[in-house]
Amino acid sequence: MKEVFLVRRNTNLAILVLCLLAIFPAQAMAFTWTWAGGTGNWNTNNWTRPLQNWELGYPGPTSGTPGTGDTAIINTGTVTVTTTPPSVILQSNSGTGTLNVNTGVGFTATNTNINGGTLNISNAGTGAANLGTTSIAGTLNITGGTVAAGAVTNTGTLTVTGALAASTVNSTGNLHVNAGGVLSATTVTASANNMTVAGTLSATNFNASGSWIDVSGTLNATTVNVSAGQLSVATAGTLTVSGLTTISGVGTLNSMTPIRVGNNLTGLAGNTNLSGLTVNGGSVTGAGVQIGVGSTSVGTVNFNGGSMNVPITVGHLAGSTGTLNVNNTLLLTAANSLIIGNGLNSIGTVNVSNTGSAGFVNMAGTGTIQLGNAAGTGILNIENGTVVMAATSGGLHMGNSANGTGTVNINNLGILQSSAVINIGNSFNAEGTLNINVGGILSSIENINVGTSGSSGTIHIDGGTIEGPYPAFAGGSPIAAIPIMTLGGAGGFGELTFGPNGGNVDLGSSTFVLGSGAGSVGEITVTYGGNFSSNVMQLGSGGEGTFKTYGVIGTVNLPTAFNTISNVVVGSNGTMIFNHFGMDPEFMLWVPSRLQGNINIEQLGGRTALGNGVTGAPGAGVLGTTLVSDGELAFAENALGDNLIGTGAITIINGGTLTWLSDLLEVRQDPMAVTPVALTNVGHTQDVSHRLIIDVGTLDMVDNQVIFGAIPTVTDASEVTIKSRPDTSESWQHIDNGGYLRLDIPFDPTPNAIQQGIRGVWTILGRLFNDYYLEIKTGATLIIADDSTFTNDFFVDIADGGTLRIETGGYFRNAHLLRNENGTIHNDGHIINAGTLYSPPGIEGDGTWSGHNHTYTPTERPEPGERGERGPRGRRGCNAGAFGLIALAGVMVFFKKKSA
Repeated sequence: MKEVFLVRRNTNLAILVLCLLAIFPAQAMAFTWTWAGGTGNWNTNNWTRPLQNWELGYPGPTSGTPGTGDTAIINTGTVTVTTTPPSVILQSNSGTGTLNVNTGVGFTATNTNINGGTLNISNAGTGAANLGTTSIAGTLNITGGTVAAGAVTNTGTLTVTGALAASTVNSTGNLHVNAGGVLSATTVTASANNMTVAGTLSATNFNASGSWIDVSGTLNATTVNVSAGQLSVATAGTLTVSGLTTISGVGTLNSMTPIRVGNNLTGLAGNTNLSGLTVNGGSVTGAGVQIGVGSTSVGTVNFNGGSMNVPITVGHLAGSTGTLNVNNTLLLTAANSLIIGNGLNSIGTVNVSNTGSAGFVNMAGTGTIQLGNAAGTGILNIENGTVVMAATSGGLHMGNSANGTGTVNINNLGILQSSAVINIGNSFNAEGTLNINVGGILSSIENINVGTSGSSGTIHIDGGTIEGPYPAFAGGSPIAAIPIMTLGGAGGFGELTFGPNGGNVDLGSSTFVLGSGAGSVGEITVTYGGNFSSNVMQLGSGGEGTFKTYGVIGTVNLPTAFNTISNVVVGSNGTMIFNHFGMDPEFMLWVPSRLQGNINIEQLGGRTALGNGVTGAPGAGVLGTTLVSDGELAFAENALGDNLIGTGAITIINGGTLTWLSDLLEVRQDPMAVTPVALTNVGHTQDVSHRLIIDVGTLDMVDNQVIFGAIPTVTDASEVTIKSRPDTSESWQHIDNGGYLRLDIPFDPTPNAIQQGIRGVWTILGRLFNDYYLEIKTGATLIIADDSTFTNDFFVDIADGGTLRIETGGYFRNAHLLRNENGTIHNDGHIINAGTLYSPPGIEGDGTWSGHNHTYTPTERPEPGERGERGPRGRRGCNAGAFGLIALAGVMVFFKKKSA
């Protein structure tokens, strides 16, 4: 029985052991082997293992080689794999060990754990080592060949001098890719300590969240995210990102060579190439950022926060396209500049907008904003954002170099504030444009130049505003003014126009110059209800300057209110064109300015008054040509200074009206030839004494009403032609279809007083009415043409050598006194005398005359009937037919001119 019991007990024990082995086979068979040191082959019995508790008195061998699933620990010595061993768990705990995998041999570890010490792994030739999931708390050196791994977690030190291909690498320790080394992974994350890349690191996703990363070799990635720490690319380093690079948090991207975003060129100095860059925080530092590099390349940078205080070029080199979106504060200090469009056919665009937070570009250093360099195109859009140019900066330049094009658009509460110069068109054949749209504001306390150095520049205002800067950039009233705004300088063309939404230009105490320098042209057109204000305006200061109004305009006239031209100084070649049709018929545009220099004036529509008694020393100016067509132009006191001299012509056509209310207008061939004497005790209304002097000039009126509170005086060889036709109205103030010139100058008996007189040749093709003293000067001729009338209601004196000529169909009506001492009266028309006609030289011509109470010298009195024999056009007699036209009501005194 005892034997049976023992057999049964042993049998049960065996069954129990078999069951345990069946349930836990791996655990039961896994051993931990430690290399005993020295140099040897993996398959030698230099491995030892401790006994396991479960071996129950049946111990296995304590030396041998690791088997499948065993743990192989290499703390010291060198192990060489010459034949492929079973798959193991590779481990290092202390010391320094080395694993070499020979050519043509494979080695596989399910896990590799570097718990301490150093493990060196090297493949020879085509040897293949796979470390599986790897954890590094000590040091792992990949010293040669290509080593594969799964997920690598590094809290110690990982150094790659050979090649390591891992699925992921997460390093909070030290990670080094030495020269010649290659590390590749789907994702590489460096979140602490240091990382150096002197060899090549390739990753689909590269994340830096706390490490200091130095790239002196090559880092290639699809995406790069730097949220903490610094990614620094040395001069000889290469950073290539085919996807998006994101800088955020407290991360830094630093490159000692320019960071190129969108680059398809090779051979350039420096190799930091990104496909796209987004800065959400942190900083971008180094040699600068180039966005869009090379022909057909496209690059985009989104700046949403942080710092990018480096030189920035958008659209760099020929044919490139670059875009910078600024949605937060971009501060550029030192000499850092923003260049937009920097190569032939390049296109650079910078959008400063309010997406999430306010876009703000602050040029606080000595750098510049340049648009359109080297025949490129630059565009700056300020959309509900702000761009500030500090006084220290080099300014804002649109169309900065030859053939370049630069455009700034200020839209929807966008603000451009400048304490530095603004050039709109800055080089030969360049084009600059500033568009200020609804809600946009340009505030400046420094000069604005539009179209300089042979360029073309335009300011277009469509609901926006130009003014002095706001205090603290926070709204309120402007605190200063733009010193000088120039349209057209040094051979350039500059213009300022308004769009359908109007707008405001308030230049305050600034000087507004149009056409500054030889070959320059400057123009402003105020229309669409636009408002304009400037303290001093210079038209044609060495060039050509033109001020225009068109259609409905805003306020441009009050010297103490908004929108005023308070002192206009006209230079060598200035033009003012007024065509503000569509306004209230009672509206008159007042330009209370003293005009000085050579000015051409065109009144094409609406009503305009120039000058209104501006105080200050009178100035001498030079009148150019004046055209009044289908509107009214009034010259008030001091409009052209007390004296205006020159060679211009005044032409009134198409129903235009010229009203002269100023003290003195002189048009002289030689401004230095005569020193004019201003009249004294002169009022400011049209029915008092003022005068118009024309010296070798022309007053040309065609079918219009002309109102002078002055007598036009023409000297030397000048011509005055009044080409209007009278209507039936006898009231000169209400001429609808015809033209009229009225002379309302009282006789001044003061010695040496300048009297009104006719000099040169006057041709009357309308109606001339004289209320006061009129003298036809020596050598002057007054011609009364067909269907025209000269009515004398006071005193006409023909000086020695003067001529009054009445052509066929013309009428001379004398209601007071016509005196001809030694001149000539030639009548081929009609003389109707109701006053006294005194003419010792007689009257020439074949025309008729009529009169009453004639007084003749007895020896020279014509015999009755002499003119009757000649009929109505006879010249030698007086009969009933000759006098039958009008009843005689005056005295005619003349002496028949003796035959030679």
